[in-house]
Amino acid sequence: MPCYSHGVRTGSYRLIIGALLLGCRPAAPLPRQVVLVDAKARAVIPREDPVPNDPAVAYALGFTWLSAGRSYDALRAFHAVIVALLATNTDGKRHDKLSVEQGLTSPIALGGEKVAVGSEGGVLIASAATGRFERLLQIPDVYSLESLGSGLVAALTTDGAVLLDPGSATIVERIPHAQNVTGGKTTFAVYGLGDTGVFIDLWDAPTRSRTRTLTEASLAALMMVELHDDARSIAGRDGDHGFVWDLATGAVVVKFNSHMGANAMPAFSADGRFIAYGTANLEKWPTVGTTFLHDTKQHKVVATSHASHYPSGFAFGGKWLAVGDLRKACLLTVPQMSLVACSAEVRPSAGVDDDLQDTQPTFVDAAHALVIATSDGSVLVASVPSMATVWKGRASLSAAADGTGYLVDTDNHELWSLGQSGVPVRVRTLEEDESAEHLRETHPHAAAEAEVFARVGAASCHVGRWVFPVAACTAAR
Repeated sequence: MPCYSHGVRTGSYRLIIGALLLGCRPAAPLPRQVVLVDAKARAVIPREDPVPNDPAVAYALGFTWLSAGRSYDALRAFHAVIVALLATNTDGKRHDKLSVEQGLTSPIALGGEKVAVGSEGGVLIASAATGRFERLLQIPDVYSLESLGSGLVAALTTDGAVLLDPGSATIVERIPHAQNVTGGKTTFAVYGLGDTGVFIDLWDAPTRSRTRTLTEASLAALMMVELHDDARSIAGRDGDHGFVWDLATGAVVVKFNSHMGANAMPAFSADGRFIAYGTANLEKWPTVGTTFLHDTKQHKVVATSHASHYPSGFAFGGKWLAVGDLRKACLLTVPQMSLVACSAEVRPSAGVDDDLQDTQPTFVDAAHALVIATSDGSVLVASVPSMATVWKGRASLSAAADGTGYLVDTDNHELWSLGQSGVPVRVRTLEEDESAEHLRETHPHAAAEAEVFARVGAASCHVGRWVFPVAACTAAR
């Protein structure tokens, strides 16, 4: 098990807090308290004591120690202080005792039977069954961890992405300049901005191999990337520009400019034949929005519509295409793109959060109903094809694995299922600690992961962004 430490500054002294982990020095008596040692005590410790590099006995230092500009020799000296304290079971020049706050605030991701937890010293690997910490991977500056297929986890750092296998506690590959990841069933994409422009690395999760790299020099960045059509296509946007690539050939099949307007990602029909995307020209008043229907078999746009002035979201459902607008959504036929009807306004214009009025449509009940959600959390359920209002309120939408739609009522903290024609049916009142993202009815996998994370949380504590096994948090108060 590793030894950790945390630095603080108090008055004229620079104090170092050493936190003891059970198993760090098995042969020595283990003190049950955390100690503070001042600079004078550090100065008399021999400087030649080696610093361990093995992850099994690794440790890390806090922000205060690092920001003080300490040298590697000073780091060795500090480690010697901790070793001496453990060996002699004394607390040196103790000034105070450390109180720690129970809980877990670090990034965390599940990879197979293991859990990866971000900390200042690197990525800690814990058992999903017990929550016990097992190893430390020295990956600095981790700000996010993302679960991928086949037990892989991506650690996002200030220098790029690191693909790691928590099961074997090994690093698969480091990808410089990568800024984010997005995953499908067996394929995931790692993307960022390199020396030659935007790049998207495509990976096959089962074989853990890179299959293709897409580049686009005309893009300055990538705000959003999504895999579509069962990983046969991938779409990306940088704000004003949008691209869709065919993953089989690596060729760009759709390229468009939104003219400073809507930033919705393209949508794909269930059979993969049609791609819907839109643009908005804010330089004209009233705003001119255009929705395009691209036919992948004919390799061209086959129809357009101006029903939505600000195309903010797209959804295919049977023979319909729903297009979001400001505070409402409109229903179009496919492939004619004829306007059938538009919904009532989800929320009034002006007022609180008026910049969050774009809508995202989602078909439910086999496309017999449409859920229209604005960015501020307002929701309207409309009947298809009449677009008559069925329900209206503040809620978040979830879809279970069996396709059942659910609404989590934000105001009343209740769970509703979307029945026939989208009519909400009350299921139950939510418990106080339940969140929309981890409901067992709507996110069974996420609910199971939440139980695993709770075990890790119970086996750890934190000081700021530091993560410690709970054995290090048994200091006397």
